[in-house]
Amino acid sequence: MNEHINSLRALLPHSYVQRGEIASIVGGAINYVKVLRQIMQSLESQKRTQQSSEVEDQTCNPKVEATVIQNHVSLKVQCLKKQGQLLKGIISLEKLRLTVLHLNIASSSHSYVSYSFNLKMEDDCDLESKKNWTRLRRRRIRFSRCSTI
Repeated sequence: MNEHINSLRALLPHSYVQRGEIASIVGGAINYVKVLRQIMQSLESQKRTQQSSEVEDQTCNPKVEATVIQNHVSLKVQCLKKQGQLLKGIISLEKLRLTVLHLNIASSSHSYVSYSFNLKMEDDCDLESKKNWTRLRRRRIRFSRCSTI
């Protein structure tokens, strides 16, 4: 038994062993385990927070693909589902003077959704050049919490 107590004492930081008595060593070990549990819970919480922020980053980066033929646009967007995102996306498109002619929504899982838009560029739409569409794809249409175009 003394051998086990000495092994336990050797594992503990000096601040957790007040005296050389068995009760003091066991009490210090219990307190040390409690502190280690708190540290572990704190680290797990930090890990969850980091993972959720990574997921948020993914929502700010939807996959966007656009094809332009004359004044018609085929726009495909794949992103994480989020309440109200379709409405925000349509508002963003209308601000760009793009009229939604057809919309198809597909959900491949509980977390992702795909939107396929057939759009018509209005006469006063300023996205007629390929350069502007490239810029649009980089800035992303608003289907998440990210700032608008």
